[in-house]
Amino acid sequence: NKSPEAAADGSGSAGLASFLSLDGRRFDGVVNDGRLDRDFFFIHCPVISRIFRHVDVFIHSKQMNGFKPLDFVNFAFRAGKTGKPAANDLRACSSRGSELLRREREREQRDKERAMREKE
Repeated sequence: NKSPEAAADGSGSAGLASFLSLDGRRFDGVVNDGRLDRDFFFIHCPVISRIFRHVDVFIHSKQMNGFKPLDFVNFAFRAGKTGKPAANDLRACSSRGSELLRREREREQRDKERAMREKE
């Protein structure tokens, strides 16, 4: 099945990104606290995470524009070489965007904790 919906697990993301006209659109996210010795990072963006079922957005360290892990950023979406979500043109996230991201992260953490308790 080659429908864009079938690719929503991130495996065929280029088709889904094209279908949704995501290339070049701007989103807010937070740079994940990753390993600084790598040449890449990932940005957690709640909107992209919902579309691509928990796939974070790749960004090469050369495109970080001075941003560091845990910084709130605004980025332009693009489909990466493998078709998975990638970012470029990082900018500072607005204060409103930062607050919304903070609330979303808190909600996601509560949901994870609730799911863990339900498994016990």
